[in-house]
Amino acid sequence: MLRPQATAAREVVSLIGLWNFEVTQGLVPTIYNDVFLDYDIRNHVGWVRYQRQVRIPRGWQGTRYCVRSELSNETIPPGGVETLPDGRKKQSYMHDFFNYSGLSRPIWLYSVPVEYISDVSIVPDVDWDRYDGIIRYHVDLAHPSSHHDISCHVSIRDEQGFEVAMCDGFENAVRIPSAHLWQPGVAYVYDVVIPVGRSSDRSLLDVYQVKTRIRAVEHEDSAIRGKGHDADYMLHDFQLLDWIGANSFRISHYPYAEEVLDYADRRGIVVVDEAVAVGLNLGVTSDHPCVVMWSISNEPASHEEGARGYLSPLVDVTRSLDERPVCFANFGLATSEKDRISDMFDILCLNRYYGWYERYGDMHSAEQELEKDLVGWQTNFSDFQTSQHVFRVEGNKKGVFTRDRKPKAAAQALQRHWRLDGVGRAETVTSGP
Repeated sequence: MLRPQATAAREVVSLIGLWNFEVTQGLVPTIYNDVFLDYDIRNHVGWVRYQRQVRIPRGWQGTRYCVRSELSNETIPPGGVETLPDGRKKQSYMHDFFNYSGLSRPIWLYSVPVEYISDVSIVPDVDWDRYDGIIRYHVDLAHPSSHHDISCHVSIRDEQGFEVAMCDGFENAVRIPSAHLWQPGVAYVYDVVIPVGRSSDRSLLDVYQVKTRIRAVEHEDSAIRGKGHDADYMLHDFQLLDWIGANSFRISHYPYAEEVLDYADRRGIVVVDEAVAVGLNLGVTSDHPCVVMWSISNEPASHEEGARGYLSPLVDVTRSLDERPVCFANFGLATSEKDRISDMFDILCLNRYYGWYERYGDMHSAEQELEKDLVGWQTNFSDFQTSQHVFRVEGNKKGVFTRDRKPKAAAQALQRHWRLDGVGRAETVTSGP
């Protein structure tokens, strides 16, 4: 579950670039649907094949190596697939978002030692009486030849690279005196360096480094590339967050690249992470300082009888894996009178679209309904692609920015509210890459 990382004991080779694709060459990482102009490729339902030749470096002899692609061999197919009379397959689904496909994340050729660190768990906390930071950690070692001759030394380093605390053992707690606390807009990240070696000859077996924060907690999308990671758009999106004065966002529906969370760590942006597969996502992203809460379901039918029995085990396993709060996004039909699951969660997020899907054309009534029903409302950051439909021409338009990041009137209003204290004219912004 650990992310590929080049260290004194590990090597990484990037496989980003042109690959042989089913019918032509395709770029990795990217989403293929909007790259090619062929209608059948864009709406293809079925197997897609990628191929590339690589050479294993000679220095990797005697190590374990693999291809890291952030993929899974298990899927939960959305909707249903219908076979048309001409043999083609057509997919139908109920969710709003276009079902993009492709290798959307970087692919790495990755080597680790024979005996290697397989997992690192870090739980930060704060001693509020002394303002000391506390880091509890657990390190797992795969294929150890002997537990008695292997030692683990943990070093905590500040942003200048100086060691501020240290500890020995595969499981322990480290205290950092007068720690710099991670806060929205004022990010501070510590490095946890974990070398593992043999006690008898002091030889290094493996070393891994994790970034963490000291704190306690009582959507990427673009044209052509789709949901493939785009560093330029990521930087621009964070600039737009600054422009409107926002300091947080919720990951929704498409899992974001880890590079986005890395950047949020550095920028001090608070993230509510949507765990589409609880065990997998918590293991991959739990060490990011920016993640303050887990959202484990988006608009479930929580007014139906089976909702509690389905979601209760997911809530329990999430709490067993991590101490952060758990939330979900409530569906409009699951009103406060009908909802069956809200009491299991720490924070309730309500999705409502009065004036959009209901009471459209009558903003006065929409405002009254909204005030009556909601205690809080957040909207999507930008427009996003959906399947073609008469009431969603060229995608879903609920964002405060267009899909190519042009600001709407809503973005101007948010900037006045969050950055200009409700007065003055909104600043102009040069839109999109």
